[in-house]
Amino acid sequence: NTNVGDSRGTNGRFIGEVSLGQLARRALGEDEVFILGFGTGGGEVLAARRWGGPCEVLPTPAPRRDSLEAAMLAGGQQERLWLFQAGEPAVRSMTRWIAHRAIGSTFDPIREPSDNYVPTQLAVRYDAFIFLPQTRPLQVLDWPSGEARCGD
Repeated sequence: NTNVGDSRGTNGRFIGEVSLGQLARRALGEDEVFILGFGTGGGEVLAARRWGGPCEVLPTPAPRRDSLEAAMLAGGQQERLWLFQAGEPAVRSMTRWIAHRAIGSTFDPIREPSDNYVPTQLAVRYDAFIFLPQTRPLQVLDWPSGEARCGD
């Protein structure tokens, strides 16, 4: 989510951060790029604790109480798909700022409450969003070097 989402929908825009999603929209056109974001309430994820570290199956703690993911869980334990279309009333409400969990190729469950959330305007950052209450990690089937590395 951190890299593919459009950083103009995060607090990163205030400090000059640019994401792949923003660069793609700029280069190809707003209507030529479709950005899909994901969120989860818990489970496990395949990631490294630091850049270049080995991939591990890491627990995904329950979300912060003030987060998008906590709001999704409060609404029930079902999967959701949101499509954002400019001008619709629901989209306007999804431009409010909310903490959104950032899990990527690196993730540290211990630092979860303080370091893994990004203030986000969901309908600005993504064209669609999928919420899964629980996730299971990807399984690496074959890695040429023998050890999967995350964050390289």
